[in-house]
Amino acid sequence: MYNCPLDRTNAVSWVKRVPRLSSYIMSGAVCAFGRFDNGRTFKLGAFNPAAYVMWEPEIQNFGGVWGSNGGFDASQFPDRGEGIGHRHKKGAVITGFSAHVHFIKYEDFDREQKYNKPGLLWCVPDSKTGE
Repeated sequence: MYNCPLDRTNAVSWVKRVPRLSSYIMSGAVCAFGRFDNGRTFKLGAFNPAAYVMWEPEIQNFGGVWGSNGGFDASQFPDRGEGIGHRHKKGAVITGFSAHVHFIKYEDFDREQKYNKPGLLWCVPDSKTGE
């Protein structure tokens, strides 16, 4: 369980969050953004080690239940509808498949998700566009 110190566990957004496992969420690229079912995924070595696997999401209120997306699952699309959250004001902590961690600014995340397919966010190994 990985938690950001700014993700307050006594706040309503944590207490009523589903799932309440971590302050971070996994990229949906690991399951081909829902194309795979039955728990199928890629092996770690199939991914670009520089690509991003986890980030701090925006936590939102979905009718009284808080979460990082309306599906209340543990993965996201790296787009404006989901993507990184605003807990740190200027960006978010992001982790790569190689286990590197750094702070990414909103504009850098935005640029990567809009223009680089495939890229560091859209990184499904068997897809020409990374989607």
